[in-house]
Formats: sequence, structure tokens, C-alpha cells
Amino acid sequence: MEDKIDLTARRQVTNKLRDAYGKASKTDKARILDEVQAATGVARSTARRLLSGPRLPDPAEQADRRRLRPRAYGDSARELLAHVWKLMGPRVGSTSR
Repeated sequence: MEDKIDLTARRQVTNKLRDAYGKASKTDKARILDEVQAATGVARSTARRLLSGPRLPDPAEQADRRRLRPRAYGDSARELLAHVWKLMGPRVGSTSR
């Protein structure tokens, strides 16, 4: 599998050929799929999905726009929960009776 290229290059190749693939005839689409498959090392079905789907952002752009979920509990609430869990002690093999 040493012939595979990294994610950034694969996305650049597919984004570059996406418009040509959408406007191409059936025989030209087959040729474009062959090119993408040879250049990226992905399977034909994956190449078709990448070329016909939405444009994928470059990984560097995607990392900068990530949104983190807000924390469900504040610091004081988490400290209180940790204290309660410590008071409860280990509950190994506990069963409800």
C-alpha cells in the first residue's frame, strides 16, 4: 500500500477533477475515474463517490473550522461530582437487592 497518497493530495486531486467529471460523457467519466483511481489508490466506487459528492475542504481548512461542544457541567459541578463519587467508594460487583 505504499502507492497511496496522503489525504491532502487526494482531496486536491478530486476537487480539481470534480467539475470535469460532472460535465463529462459516460466514456469520459470512466477515463476520469481510472485517472483518480490510479493517482489516489482508492477503489473505483470510492472515487465515484468523491467526484460526485460535495466539495471537500482541505484538511487544514477543516481543522480551523471545527466546533467544539460546550461542556455540560462547569468546573465547580465537576469537582462536586468527583467528591461524591469518591465518597461512594468502589462499587465492584454491586447488585440491587
